[in-house]
Amino acid sequence: MGTLVTRVLVSALFIAALGWLAGRLRGIRQSWARALVPILRRLPHRLDRITEIAEQGALTVKAPLFADVRDERLVVRVVAAILRDCVI
Repeated sequence: MGTLVTRVLVSALFIAALGWLAGRLRGIRQSWARALVPILRRLPHRLDRITEIAEQGALTVKAPLFADVRDERLVVRVVAAILRDCVI
């Protein structure tokens, strides 16, 4: 008998927790949607500008060649290995 009562209480708590979690997730979704609205409103204009620039052939991308220190270390090691093999 005690086991049945325990199961019922645990089930009720689980259902209550799921309800609370669903409410929290709904609130989070709504706040994300409110934050995204201004960005989404500007997006079509920006896409139009990007396609215009691409059609003119003036589209450039600024990206650092060695954005990560590990990239730089790898290139230094490869160049050093090539130079070492060429000298020997």
